Amino acid sequence: MTAVEHDQAQLGAYVLGVLEADEVAEFEAHLAWCAACRHEVAELDELRDELDQVPPEAFLDGPPEGGVLLQRTLRVVRAAESQRLPRSFAVGGAAAVIVVTLGVAIFLGRQTAPDTSAQGRQPATTAPSMPPSGTRNIEGSDAETGARLAATVTPAAGWVRVHVAVQGVRGGERCKLVVVSKQGQQVEAGSWVVSAKGEREGSGIDGAALVPPKDVAAVEVVTMDGRTLVSAQV
Repeated sequence: MTAVEHDQAQLGAYVLGVLEADEVAEFEAHLAWCAACRHEVAELDELRDELDQVPPEAFLDGPPEGGVLLQRTLRVVRAAESQRLPRSFAVGGAAAVIVVTLGVAIFLGRQTAPDTSAQGRQPATTAPSMPPSGTRNIEGSDAETGARLAATVTPAAGWVRVHVAVQGVRGGERCKLVVVSKQGQQVEAGSWVVSAKGEREGSGIDGAALVPPKDVAAVEVVTMDGRTLVSAQV
C-alpha cells in the first residue's frame, strides 16, 4: 500500500464495509504488516462501538443544533452501511462522517450524562479484545522463492479458519492456500491469482479447511502446478 493510501478515508471505508472484495483483501494484507493502520482501524472500531451506546434520548434532547447534526450524520453512516453508496463518497467521506459523528456524540453525552464529579468516580476501563482460545499466529519464509507468509489459524468445531498475508509472489501466479495435517494430508483452504498490486504489496487471503485444530501442522502457499512457494510450521 502506498503512502497516499494511509489516509483516514481508506481506513474509514474499510471500517464501514464499503470497499470491494478485492480491495478488502489487499487492505487486510497491508494491515498484517502495518502496525500504524491496525491501530487506526482499532480506534475506528471503538468509535463505532461508542456510537452504538449513545442513549435514545440523545437523538431527541440536548442542544438543538447538536441534535440535528447527530441525527444527520448517523443517518449517513447507516446509509453507507446498508446501501452501497457511490465509491466517490465511500472513499472520500466515510471517515469524515465517522469523526464528525463521534465528536457530536461525545458533546451530547457530556450535556446529558449525570454529574459524576462527586466522590466515588471510577476510572473507565476497557477489556482488550482477545482472540478465541487456541488461535495461533505463525510465520514462514523461503529463501529460494523469496516468498513470505504470516498466518493466523483460528479453531472451530472440527475445522479451522485461516487468514494469511503473503508477500514476494510474482503477479499472475495461480496459487492455492493449503493446510497440512500432522498425518501429511493436504487440504485446500482457498485459491487466487496474484494481482500486480499483490506482487508489489502482498495479498491477504481468508480460507477454511476441514482439519481438526489440534491436527494442523503447517500452512502453505502452493502453485496450481504443485510448487510450494512458502510454508509456515505450527
